[in-house]
Amino acid sequence: MFALSIAITSSAIETMKLALTKSLPDVKSSHRCEALARGFGYRTYASLLADGRSEQPSFASAVGTEFVTYLAQHDFNI
Repeated sequence: MFALSIAITSSAIETMKLALTKSLPDVKSSHRCEALARGFGYRTYASLLADGRSEQPSFASAVGTEFVTYLAQHDFNI
C-alpha cells in the first residue's frame, strides 16, 4: 500500500491549506483545517500547528479516510 509521509512544517501546513481552499471552497475554513489535522493523525488542528512550529519537523502519513470521515461528520459530502 502507498503511504504519503510528509514533514510537518509551518510552510507545509500553509501550502496544504491553500490547496484545500482551492479544491474545497464550499467547506468552511475551520472544517478544512480540522479535517487536515485528522488526515495526518492529529486530534486537533492546534496540535498539528504546534508540531509545525517545532524546530525539529515531525513526519506524518496521510490517511484520506480520516479526512473524509471528519468532513462527513460535519455534513460535508466529499
